Amino acid sequence: MKAYRIRAFIVAAVAVVAGVAVVRWDPLSSTEDAKAGSSSGSARPSWTLFSGIGSTGSAQRPGKPAFEFTVPTVREYDGGSFDLENLTVVKYVEKYRTAAVTGQNPDAAYRVYMAERMCSHIPETQRRQGEVVDEEADACVGVTPAMIYERHQFLRQAAQGGIAGAAMDFYRDGPAGHEAGDPIPADWAADAIGFLRASGEHGDTYALHTLSSVYQQAQLVPPDPRKALTYKAAMLVLHPYLLPGGSPAALEDTPIIKTLSAGLSPQEVAAALQEGRTIAAQCCEKH
Repeated sequence: MKAYRIRAFIVAAVAVVAGVAVVRWDPLSSTEDAKAGSSSGSARPSWTLFSGIGSTGSAQRPGKPAFEFTVPTVREYDGGSFDLENLTVVKYVEKYRTAAVTGQNPDAAYRVYMAERMCSHIPETQRRQGEVVDEEADACVGVTPAMIYERHQFLRQAAQGGIAGAAMDFYRDGPAGHEAGDPIPADWAADAIGFLRASGEHGDTYALHTLSSVYQQAQLVPPDPRKALTYKAAMLVLHPYLLPGGSPAALEDTPIIKTLSAGLSPQEVAAALQEGRTIAAQCCEKH
């Protein structure tokens, strides 16, 4: 969670310094990784198989089926890393699949998604034939195209369950099977916005920043300057030290707020800023 907060802070800081932050979301130009036999020539996260990374406790929730496991430890370096607990991806998925497929355990679903995502850019020939190029490919031996494709459903379960980071992953991954030039399914776009909104309302400043950019740039929805301003305001209120003088009262004087306010009436600006403050306040009251 600490690394997640640090990433959110970095994004927020960049947003303030840059004036109007631009998030370049481009699932439209990415070919579905799960296509059988496909290989990636683009820069993708570098995953390394680790063993013995420390756990952070049980993720069991009240009212959920009894299922004990440690929270996944994700550490950043060149692209990302994930602890497979000394297992191959196939064995790791087998370990958590039963809990994930019930739809009752979003933590397990997110674990399965992350493990299967690790292999999404490994060519199928390497996964099928066991051609060991590096330890990353070695961990993915035996992973099938069906496993690569099913990760989208497990990610949806995790995002619906409010797992930290799942909403942003859902947004970044794009629709299952989507290829460049394909229209974005309306139901997927609505889910992506809904997951980001719920995550932002729980204090995810990266999600708030992304929502602001989505409404500013009309990436998934029609442009809505007021909502773009609202979510940017909420993000900044959650980090008052990014405001001039470190005071929430200086929100209106922040360069990016002034930029996003352009074209809105004073009444619309006041309403958007108040709504942003409310989102931040409700978050802080609950957490």
